[in-house]
Formats: sequence, C-alpha cells, structure tokens
Amino acid sequence: MIRIPKISVIVPVYNVEEYLPKCIESILAQSFDDFELLLIDDGTPDRSGEICDEYAKKDFRITVVHQKNSGVTVARNKGLEIAQGDYAVFVDSDDWVEVNYLRDLYDGLPDCHLRGLVIEGIKKVYPDGTVGYIPLEEIFFSKAEIYRILTELIDRALGYPSAKLYNLSLIREKSISFSPEISLLEDQIFLLDYIIHADFVVARKAYNYCYRTEHSSESLSVSKNNFEKECTLLRVYNEKIFLFQQQYNLTDAQLCKAWSSLASLFHRPILSLYFSSYEYKYNDRVASLRRLVKENKNLIELYFSPDYKIDKVTKYLLLHGWYFFCDLWMKFWVMIKSKHMFGMTK
Repeated sequence: MIRIPKISVIVPVYNVEEYLPKCIESILAQSFDDFELLLIDDGTPDRSGEICDEYAKKDFRITVVHQKNSGVTVARNKGLEIAQGDYAVFVDSDDWVEVNYLRDLYDGLPDCHLRGLVIEGIKKVYPDGTVGYIPLEEIFFSKAEIYRILTELIDRALGYPSAKLYNLSLIREKSISFSPEISLLEDQIFLLDYIIHADFVVARKAYNYCYRTEHSSESLSVSKNNFEKECTLLRVYNEKIFLFQQQYNLTDAQLCKAWSSLASLFHRPILSLYFSSYEYKYNDRVASLRRLVKENKNLIELYFSPDYKIDKVTKYLLLHGWYFFCDLWMKFWVMIKSKHMFGMTK
C-alpha cells in the first residue's frame, strides 16, 4: 500500500554541511509524524549531498533528489513537483525547527474543506546567540479579507517562504511556482500568486521556525541580477500588487505598505549598473537611469524614502532629470566604496 503523507517538507540543500544535520534531525523529531522529507540537493560543492543520502538510508520518510546547480527557485519547484502530501512546508537547510513546527501549522487549519494558508511567526537567531522575533498575532482572514495581508502584514508575513503551510492541490490547480527568472523576492511573488487564490489565511502566534541569520545567503544558491532582471523584478512585483488593488478595489493609501515595500527595491537596478559583473558604459548607464525614472517616477516620488543622505541626493538628481550628475555622483561613491548608500551595510 502506497503511503500518502499529510505534509511534504521541502528542503533545498546547498553548501550547508556544517548545519544540515541539525536541520534534518529537527524535522525528523517532529511531534507530528505524518510527513515526508524531500531533500533537494542543488549541486552543492560540499558534502551536503552525501549527508542527505546517509540520512535517507536511516529513515523511510526521506527522499533525496540530486540535481545540477540551478538555484533555490528550481530546487523548491522540484520539491513541489514530486511532493506527495496534501500540504507543503519549506525549511531552509541552514535553519532548524522546534518539535511542534508541523503540529502547530497543521492544527491551524480551519475545520472545513477550504484551501488557504497557515502562517506562524519566525524566531531569528543571531551569531552571538541572541534571539529576535518576527511577530504575528492570532488572526483569521476570510477570502474577502485576504487583501489585509498587503495592507497590514506585508512586512511580517510575506518575506519568507518558511513558517507557512500551503495547500498542494491549490498550487497545482493554479500552476503556482517560484520564478527562476527572479533571484530576489521570488518568495513574496510566489506568496502573492498563492494567496490571491486562497480561501483563507490563518496567522498563529507561534515561533517554531528558527532562522539562522549569519549563514542564510550562503546556504541558498542565488545569482546576482543585471539591470534588465532587476527592472523585471520591479515590474512583476508591481503587477502583482496592482492585481490585488483591482480585485479588492483598494486605494493607494490602503496599499501604502505594499507600495513602500516595492519602492524599497528601487535601489537595486541602480546598484546593478555600478556593482554587478556586467560592465555598463556611460551612455548605457545614463539611458538606463532615464528609463528607470520614466517607468517608476510616481513610485519614486511618493514611496521611495532612503535612509542615507547620499541616497536622498541620488533621488533628487534623478527626479530632476540630472542623469549626468547622478552618474558622476554614483561613480564617486562606488569608487570610495562607501557603506553609507542604499543596499550597503550601515
């Protein structure tokens, strides 16, 4: 008899041999044991793939897939493709979960046949051992109220694919997947694609997911984008929010948090012209800056609020069409490698 698990736990694996055992063991120790564990080895250069195989020999619930390095989005999509459960959850391979992670998510499902999303808060673990939280309160949003994820919880609920329980039949029926073309905010775009079709969203005040802050960027195989891909990200994210605005008849004021979240990405196309491995010539840089402003001027004016004075000057130069001076300004700060500009560490 073929065993059909309730939950499929999907773990993309890349360059995490130091942390992977703790991640796997925390999943296998769950109080809710009706699950399968899918370990997707994304062509990792270390021993992580071998570690996956060793655990699979010990526990029948584990399935390992080895693939050539294709990025975390492809790895997650592979997990969704082969998943056998009714529901899916994601865990990053350098993180770990508390013993009631799956239990609390599953218990959050309403007693009905509706298809939706259950989300929890996240515990952030810093290198010095201190802990912070991405907090959530107990909330139930019906289908008519799902837009409130964007108006109230976008900064807490949409930033991570983890600590969420997804309905696999809904994902497959609507052909929802992570976009390989986007290497930033692919999680948020996936969630926006999902919740616009969901019947409910349940938020739980629980913190069973432990997010390791110091290693996250190394444990996921991601790529740096050129200017065109960064602009594509802005456009796609903009389209997703606009779709919610139309469907729920929302005002710009109601979507202020969502538009601000989008505007916070505005620095990325600019930085790609100066920091990426692509060498853009002066004429290309100026033309790209002009195009960026033309396509996003309203967003920049109303919602782009940079923290640093350097960036406030950049915004002023762009909005006034002084692209030559903006390019000189950017080249100067890049030359001295300033850490006080957008996208850089304070």
